[in-house]
Amino acid sequence: MGLETEVVPGVSSFSAVAAVVERELTIPEVAQSVVLTRLGGGKTPMPPGEEVRAFARHGTTMALFLSAARSGQLQEELLEGGYPEDTPCVVAYQATWPDELVVRCTLGELEATVKEHRLWKHTLVLVGPALAAGGTRSHLYHPGHFHGHRRAEPSARRRLREARRP
Repeated sequence: MGLETEVVPGVSSFSAVAAVVERELTIPEVAQSVVLTRLGGGKTPMPPGEEVRAFARHGTTMALFLSAARSGQLQEELLEGGYPEDTPCVVAYQATWPDELVVRCTLGELEATVKEHRLWKHTLVLVGPALAAGGTRSHLYHPGHFHGHRRAEPSARRRLREARRP
């Protein structure tokens, strides 16, 4: 869209990676939630009920921190949770750093991809259908939608109403 952007220190890596790969993490009718988590079993215990496998059952977008060193376990838990093998993934090493590496793969290729690139520290994994979906845009950004800060364009408003009719 030609919009100017600026990298601001302090932005979470999951947001930075989404910007780097130019993907929205939520897509209407595909995935409307983002789960931020990590694998259990590391140095810090996870609370009961906060297992990757359980979160994967939602089928939404997930951002997985501190998990690349155990990519085989990560892949296994995501698959056991219900994501199909062809679910899109983004593996990002040191996103926004000068030596960043961003690789796209499917969930079925996740472990092999992480190992091929020898990634274990400073690596974030994004997984979920929104990473590949075209989907529909939110009506909040449609020129026919109005709110307290913007008036709707009349012709766009008519098209939006027509699109909502069954």
